[in-house]
Amino acid sequence: MSRQIGSERLPPTVQVLLGKRLRALRSARGLRQDAVEAKSLNYKYLQRIEAGRCNPTLKTLQKIASALDVRVEDLFQFPLGSSERCSEAQEVIGLVTTLAASRDKAALKKLRIFIKEILGRKGLTKEIKEGKKVSALVAVLIKGGPVMIPLLCCSVLSLAVIIERGWFWWQRRSSADADRTLQLAARAHWEDAIRLGEASPSPIARVLAAGICHKNPSATLAMEAAVHRELARLRRHLPILDTVITLSPLLGLLGTVTGMISAFGVMASSGINQPNAITGGVAEALIATATGLGIAIATLVPYNYFSARIERTLGEIEHYGSRLELMLKEDRS
Repeated sequence: MSRQIGSERLPPTVQVLLGKRLRALRSARGLRQDAVEAKSLNYKYLQRIEAGRCNPTLKTLQKIASALDVRVEDLFQFPLGSSERCSEAQEVIGLVTTLAASRDKAALKKLRIFIKEILGRKGLTKEIKEGKKVSALVAVLIKGGPVMIPLLCCSVLSLAVIIERGWFWWQRRSSADADRTLQLAARAHWEDAIRLGEASPSPIARVLAAGICHKNPSATLAMEAAVHRELARLRRHLPILDTVITLSPLLGLLGTVTGMISAFGVMASSGINQPNAITGGVAEALIATATGLGIAIATLVPYNYFSARIERTLGEIEHYGSRLELMLKEDRS
């Protein structure tokens, strides 16, 4: 009877909802730390269960139910909200299936009735299927601990910059405007070349237009100034990607440290009698580390691509600029 309720672990959503239910019951009965420990319960371990980070055994749930003066099945009578009922029904279905091994027939019967009422609601079956992926993502975020919040912000920020820079380079994938600008300049159609270059999205064409516009004082200096302006546009937002690449693994490492601190803190207070609490902290550490590394790796590839495109564009600007300088010198001679 002291084994876990599930075949492996309590479903993540059930852990969270069970924690909320326990907090509400304990608060309603005014049970504080001294009262909890007076009933032979480990207060810190109970807090981890209430935070949704532990998988309590059936024996532990029986002790908690006895301390709260309720039945075990009453701990799983979750109030369903419109946004929670899909994942909740799906997770409690799995709980009912694995709870059968505990031979607690009364609790099993009550929970079966509860599930039947949930599934009887209109349109719930379709909502359960659509909510599986969302509930899995939420479960990972919860298991990873507080450090998952800044990691999620890093991933969203990185994705936004990658999309923006990808669209930026897609619009500038052709150098046809630069060739046409040089052709017009070769025919001495200076005004047409300037208008075409200034209206073009290509940084190469805009640099050539700056050189042609100031060809009498110094085309070289004009193009150098234009290159500096274009370089700032080419490198826009790339420092954000660089920061995400550096920061994400460090946040993952922070999650590792906090998770291990939590795991060893439980071990120090309850010994090795609560392996679920210890493994919960280790799982938090591993999830945070894996997430941080994943974000950094996923950001590194586009960052290197955009950096390579900048270097290649600078080389093309130098090439076309040299051709324009030769053309202007030949025109003067």
